[in-house]
Amino acid sequence: MKYVIFFLITTACIFVSAQNISSRSAGDGGNISDIRLKRLQSSENEIVTSIPHEATEVQKAEAFAKIARLYRYETNTTAVAKKSSYAQKALQCQNLPLLIRCDMHLLFSEALNRQSKQLPSAVKELTERQLISYLEGLALTLDHLKVTDRVSLRGIDRFDSPPGSPLRAKLEKRYAEQVAYAEYAREQNELLTYRDSFLQSFFVLCDPSAFERYDFNKKLLEMGYSEEKARAVCEVLRSAAQKNVESKRIWTAAPHNISPDPTNSVLLKPNDVPCFSEQDWESRGLAYEQKIRTLLAEARTNDNYKVMDQNHQLFRQMNILNVKEYIESDFPKYLQAHPDRILALRLDILQFLYEMRDWSYDVKNPPLYKITPPLTPDRNWFPGTPPEEIPDPAVRERYVKELALKDKIEKKHLREHTLQDKYESHLRFIHMVLKSKKEDAARKGKQEALKTFEELLKKQITNTALLDIIYGRPKSTQATTNAVSTPQSM
Repeated sequence: MKYVIFFLITTACIFVSAQNISSRSAGDGGNISDIRLKRLQSSENEIVTSIPHEATEVQKAEAFAKIARLYRYETNTTAVAKKSSYAQKALQCQNLPLLIRCDMHLLFSEALNRQSKQLPSAVKELTERQLISYLEGLALTLDHLKVTDRVSLRGIDRFDSPPGSPLRAKLEKRYAEQVAYAEYAREQNELLTYRDSFLQSFFVLCDPSAFERYDFNKKLLEMGYSEEKARAVCEVLRSAAQKNVESKRIWTAAPHNISPDPTNSVLLKPNDVPCFSEQDWESRGLAYEQKIRTLLAEARTNDNYKVMDQNHQLFRQMNILNVKEYIESDFPKYLQAHPDRILALRLDILQFLYEMRDWSYDVKNPPLYKITPPLTPDRNWFPGTPPEEIPDPAVRERYVKELALKDKIEKKHLREHTLQDKYESHLRFIHMVLKSKKEDAARKGKQEALKTFEELLKKQITNTALLDIIYGRPKSTQATTNAVSTPQSM
């Protein structure tokens, strides 16, 4: 009885709490989005009131940027207007820090995009302003971008040299260089991200296949850029447009819904993507298969286990599942009618991974090899000491050999671990297909499909040990036992 009374009291308390929350929401406007907007406005007021009277132009611009970021993910009309207004105010300061300025261009463009959806009558004007903002942001990133690929961040050594050490000045200099390089790498990587964001958003508005028909060089000159700068920005846009077109295979004339008037600066994305004839898909499909098998053959010859990572975009196309992705990608559409071809490719890759793997190496228990710099009579060297700082030639030579051995061990583990991961992934897929074929044969009587798949296995897999692993047969050697230890448990 006491449990029933406790349950009733708890239910009543929950009901009363819900009523109180509902009444408070109604008092605050009755809408969760309104409550959130009021909280954001409160934060905005706090930032505005915290700006000192003697604040510099940069400090005020940074405060405006902070407020614009408050409304970054808001879609309410009022919030979007505030985001646009504060981002525009921040951009008026020419001395605003570089990354903040790039972010404000992106925020301002996003706000204009949202406003164009809320105000259909002003779509043309807002879209044109949006394109101009993307061009300004892209030009800004290109002014300061010095790399073409992402920069790897290096580790920063521990600075633990005693004050009286003769190496202290050298270590201080190296530490400062490492910190400066880390800041440089982070800035360049963020600029690359902003550049890609500007290009991607730009070609949502501007159809890449019609890029050459619009004089963006003239537009950039009207915006006040020099001829050299305008040419550089257009070259980047042209290169990105060509890559976009090639990736989507838009090899036709300009779509009918794009105005042929070159003075029209508002460009819209086409609604339809042209399809290709079956003969075209067939020839491209055969070329794709030949390219994959050629890469695998070259990798076998050169002992290149990184071939799949080096050609990631090419190999990942085998993961395509639906019709829309077939049309919008480079993967041959004819595989819909010949599904065994993708299985044959996967089997070729699986056998390649199995043959490249050293099955005597246990990736779960790799050998540990730690190196401590050798002791010398004058001092103890801390871990990570460069060999050139050890004065004794004999000790330095021994230390260099140990470092080389450690590097060899690490490379071996990386190789085998990478191959094992990819091998297990492909083996898991083949196991899944085989299980599905067996279940279909048992429940639906599709014996012919199972027989066809088994014939494909025997044709593609020439390695008997790997064929035994796929079928789950007893292993006769330690190597094959090690090979299937993880996948077979699925």
